[in-house]
Amino acid sequence: TVRQQLTGVHFISTTQPSLSVQLQPSALTMSHLARTYVKFLQQSKTSTLGQVRQMSAGHDPDGWKMWKKVFFLVGIPVIVLGHVNAFGMSDGSEHMAPEFVPYDHLRIRTKGFPWGDGNHSLIHNNHLNALPNGYEEHEE
Repeated sequence: TVRQQLTGVHFISTTQPSLSVQLQPSALTMSHLARTYVKFLQQSKTSTLGQVRQMSAGHDPDGWKMWKKVFFLVGIPVIVLGHVNAFGMSDGSEHMAPEFVPYDHLRIRTKGFPWGDGNHSLIHNNHLNALPNGYEEHEE
């Protein structure tokens, strides 16, 4: 076969020079898409609500028993293991205050807060929130 390309349109010549087939990939896929969409629309018009409901799986009247077993055999152990992982295996390091580093761009106070001594924010936490000069000393 001999291929010639003319401005994006491909021609394929067969053994007979007078017969040539014009192929455009985008046109072929678009026409195929249009045909399948029309078939889909025709099929959806003929189906009734009863046919659609018959396509779904049948429901077992004792199906709740399976979900009860799944809850007790899978759900409860997953909840318990998640609780043990989150609280039982904790070493307490997440409750320690991070090391204070006096960066110049953090904790800038150009004007005091309008409550208290003006140095503590409204939701200040002595253990986790540092003041401009460092953490407050705790007497425990």
